[in-house]
Amino acid sequence: MSETARLVIVGCGAAKQDDPAPAKDLYTSTYFAKKREYAVELGDFWAVLSAEHGLIEPTAEIAPYDTTISDLDEDDLGELAHSVGIGLIDWVAHLAGSGVTVDEIVVLAGRSYIHPLKEREAFAAGIEAPVVYPLQQNNLGGIGEQMAWLSDRISSTNTTQQRLVPDGGERLGDGVKQQ
Repeated sequence: MSETARLVIVGCGAAKQDDPAPAKDLYTSTYFAKKREYAVELGDFWAVLSAEHGLIEPTAEIAPYDTTISDLDEDDLGELAHSVGIGLIDWVAHLAGSGVTVDEIVVLAGRSYIHPLKEREAFAAGIEAPVVYPLQQNNLGGIGEQMAWLSDRISSTNTTQQRLVPDGGERLGDGVKQQ
């Protein structure tokens, strides 16, 4: 029996540290931090999506850079889409070789990143797992609304399930005993 996994792709951010750092720590905005927290809490594996580097492992050390998706011309967008697509295929194949089946890929990035990459099938070619874009599919507006949505999902995973005591029930420690 194989294990299943959720992969999360987190869009990078413009605000960065001044010195090289692991990708998970390079981006300094609260928006990136919230997407990273979602990835860590709700995903099994995650990577950063960068206009400069494509998919980046969270622990890979990279230098600060200024490239954004809007800086890329058609050829550059094609190369980025190819790089992301191949990186995603390799990631899924590597996990499959370890007995892990990817059952969902979650992309947490802005429309400006998603649309050009989707148009070039970066998230579709050779990928069987469903790819979801919750920040767009839930019609979330600006960054504040997106961060609130992410916070709600994160807090729901950190909340202990409360057990209800039906009428006539009697609490015994943390459990419930029905009479």
